[in-house]
Amino acid sequence: MLAVVFRPGASAEACAAFSISRAVGTAVVRNRARRRLRAAFAALVRDEPQRYAPGHYLIVVRGAGWDYEQGATWLKSALQKVQP
Repeated sequence: MLAVVFRPGASAEACAAFSISRAVGTAVVRNRARRRLRAAFAALVRDEPQRYAPGHYLIVVRGAGWDYEQGATWLKSALQKVQP
């Protein structure tokens, strides 16, 4: 459902790009998911900057069943799996 690809050292700070599959829903739903994930990523990096290595993060959301309430939780758990 949610996957994270990390490219270390490509940036001086943690920055994210988002890929939201059409299976998630209409353009309105996909854009809302992107905005909420962007806000969740920014909050995580702001609150714990030492935990997230500098570089590029690609956050990929696939398939139907996107849940807005759990999106931040899914993102946090996926990012923790990426970190060394």
